[in-house]
Amino acid sequence: MNKKLIAFGIITAAFGILLLVGTTEGVEKTVEVQTYSLPEYRSETDRAIDAYQQMINRLLDSNEHSTTGIQSIEARLTKIEASLARIEKHLGIKEPAPAKPVAEKSKDNISEESR
Repeated sequence: MNKKLIAFGIITAAFGILLLVGTTEGVEKTVEVQTYSLPEYRSETDRAIDAYQQMINRLLDSNEHSTTGIQSIEARLTKIEASLARIEKHLGIKEPAPAKPVAEKSKDNISEESR
């Protein structure tokens, strides 16, 4: 019985070894490789130029927005002026005469008045 048990153990061990060897041959091994890249070298001058360009672009964008706003305000004022002109015409209101300009007092006039 010992001989049968030993033979059975050897056959089982051989079969187990064959199974392990057979299963590892068909499996693909994958290895992940991480790559690191450095950003391109940029001098302080390059960075300053880029910052200046970004600032100019922002300024131009804000000017475009403000110009559009000013134009819309001017259009509204034009409509209001036309409406007021029609109202004044309907009510018979005449435009007032332009005011006479007031002469500015010079330093000489002020000093003479204070004496």
